[in-house]
Amino acid sequence: MVNARRLVLLCCGVLMLAGCGTAHHAASACSRAESPRRSAGRAISTTNARRDMRCAGFAVSTRRFVFDDNLAPPMYIVGTRGYSGDDDWSPAVVFRFKNDALATDAAAHYSRAGLREMARYWRRYPGTAKGGNRSCGPGCAVGGMPRPRGFAVRKGVGYRICNVVLWSYNAHDDPRLTVKVGHATRLLRASCSDRG
Repeated sequence: MVNARRLVLLCCGVLMLAGCGTAHHAASACSRAESPRRSAGRAISTTNARRDMRCAGFAVSTRRFVFDDNLAPPMYIVGTRGYSGDDDWSPAVVFRFKNDALATDAAAHYSRAGLREMARYWRRYPGTAKGGNRSCGPGCAVGGMPRPRGFAVRKGVGYRICNVVLWSYNAHDDPRLTVKVGHATRLLRASCSDRG
């Protein structure tokens, strides 16, 4: 009888200790649990982008975006859950392009220089700051997005990593979001360096 109680207490203690540190090691456990799918060359697949964003702590959804003119290949958007593609000021979103060249072109719009250009456009055309200029089409970033409340260039960051662009706008200066975006950046860079 005494041995059975000791065994039960021992099992309970082991289970409680096993739960300790789970949140701290969630990212490493996530990367171990889901081994990266390697692709030929230096490209990040939609699956890897989703995995990396999820491992960084984001609840994500994926959407395929086809441009109106059908000249550009489709783009895949891995955004935080609830991101519709119409909300340009998402806390974090990954745009996955077919190749590095398309990602490089897009990254110019999501850089600090691109945000400064957008702020200049809003000063020149104040009406677009409120409602945006949707007539310029989905490929037009400058002037196409309405200005968010409390806009500041320093709140936006964009990184081009291989064939993806990671974009984040930290509207409330949340340090937790900054950490999660930094972690997602490191994971995406590791996915980019994986060779098939």
